[in-house]
Amino acid sequence: MAQTSYPFENVDTTETQFSKWARHIGEGVNGGPDNNKLKPSGDDSGMQLRIASGECMVRGHYYISTAQETLSIDSAGTESRVDAVTLELDPAANQIILKIVQGLAVASNPQPPTLTQTDTGIYQVLLGLVTVAPDATSILAADVTDRRTFLSAQLAFSPFLLMGA
Repeated sequence: MAQTSYPFENVDTTETQFSKWARHIGEGVNGGPDNNKLKPSGDDSGMQLRIASGECMVRGHYYISTAQETLSIDSAGTESRVDAVTLELDPAANQIILKIVQGLAVASNPQPPTLTQTDTGIYQVLLGLVTVAPDATSILAADVTDRRTFLSAQLAFSPFLLMGA
């Protein structure tokens, strides 16, 4: 049986190895539901969404935003749609970016899109959902549903913490 261990000084560790190790820390926004870290919001200022600054662990990679970001939302036309606000890890591009994943516009009961979550390629973490009304000209606060998950909640149930490690 082959055995592997890492990281150690003067021993190369690959991005894939480090990512696998860091996934055990958890995944989600660094903070808790009582703060606005990476929280998406609408403010009736047009077809845009604001995402607060914050930090997030995404499949073993770390994302930091030091300022509020603004993303544009496309019109849904004459039908409604639910879009997903995500952080998208692209290991081939060596980046994590905020991204809107569009849902399908339908006459009634729109559903959020399926996120891409591969083991070695694109991986999307959900921050929120945006309901885009038919013929909307702005995104209201009520149109945005917070769907962030948090590292602190995952760490509270860590088996390492339970063992006293």
